Amino acid sequence: MLFCPRCGNLLLVEDAAGTMRFFCQTCPYVHGLRETVTKRVPTGKPKEEDDVLGGKAMFANADTRKVTCEACGNEEAYCREMATRSADEPVTLFFRCVKCAHSWNLHH
Repeated sequence: MLFCPRCGNLLLVEDAAGTMRFFCQTCPYVHGLRETVTKRVPTGKPKEEDDVLGGKAMFANADTRKVTCEACGNEEAYCREMATRSADEPVTLFFRCVKCAHSWNLHH
């Protein structure tokens, strides 16, 4: 991705009469290409679900509920409610087993 040096917007690529060039949709800036331009930028590893939802601290002050863990059969798990969809949709319940730390969720 390249950005316009004049206005800072993202430059797009177009084929103008057989010549590839970058152009800005906002201002008249154009930059012709003489050769193929490629650059790979590593994005890193994707975040785990726990990282996105608050990591280990997510369940630090959570209440417990009587539910059966599908991994170990224990009948107690930490529980957190979180709105993961639009405001008019029900919340999602996130559980983590007190005994084995297996995690799962329920969409109501």
